[in-house]
Amino acid sequence: MHEGSVPAHDPQPTFADAVDRHIEEHFEPIEFVNYEIASHLVGVHSHVVAPTEERPQ
Repeated sequence: MHEGSVPAHDPQPTFADAVDRHIEEHFEPIEFVNYEIASHLVGVHSHVVAPTEERPQ
């Protein structure tokens, strides 16, 4: 740990749920989420959405 730093806290469930709903409302259902856990300062979550005919990439 760096001097003066604090561990990252897990996001509130309501915030995480809102992010999921936003992605699914504006794109497609979430296939899976990659959780980066190497850092104690920042948590990175990558939401993966499958391609469709309208959005092939």
